[in-house]
Amino acid sequence: MAGTPYTVPSTKSDVTLKWTMEKGQEGEAAVISNTALVTSGTYSLGSEIRVLGTGTNLSTFFTKFQPAVEYNQATASTAITYNINLPNGILLVPTGITFSSCRYGTNGCYMDIVWVDNNGNSTTLEQGMHPVANNGTDFPLHEVGLNDVVLNAASGKCQLMFYIYRLSNTKSMGLANIEIKANAYDPTGVRKVIIRNDGERTRIYNLAGQELKSFAHGINIVNGRKVQSR
Repeated sequence: MAGTPYTVPSTKSDVTLKWTMEKGQEGEAAVISNTALVTSGTYSLGSEIRVLGTGTNLSTFFTKFQPAVEYNQATASTAITYNINLPNGILLVPTGITFSSCRYGTNGCYMDIVWVDNNGNSTTLEQGMHPVANNGTDFPLHEVGLNDVVLNAASGKCQLMFYIYRLSNTKSMGLANIEIKANAYDPTGVRKVIIRNDGERTRIYNLAGQELKSFAHGINIVNGRKVQSR
């Protein structure tokens, strides 16, 4: 292999953040697999949505949320935002997002799921997702599809937002086990070959399917995911 492989010093290139949502408290901190890559993770609420305690369904603990106003479309005032803070010199790209959701006593409640990078650029990952009813027999983890999405590498602060709408202000919905898996890079090495924590070289391809020795400007395919490199 030509050139010198780049490894983020004293860190791994893969990182996971997880909010169990068992506490029913606004601002719950994420469990982070590597704090050298992610400084902290908390969640915050829009001005018109509140925590309504916890609920347990088939051994899954949910934090319940209730809007003050029912909106028919996504609005920031009833959004639940998961904030990710990165140390200086680290870029992050999500590679997997999973969660469980539940609606209580209603056929309403829909969610749009949006990724926001540090420049405020928003990418809609899913629209109109309908949580499982609380009297259901299964509450599986929902996997957000990222294969056809191009996400810019984020630095500083980035966010995963759940926009809640078409939910009555007398009803509630719940979230559990929010997990974000990501690749993190030192931006000074973003254009060099990256070594994963399992010792294998990260595979980088262009849109024509040709393997690259380093990142190219524009869209790259990294381990099957589209990544924007500038």
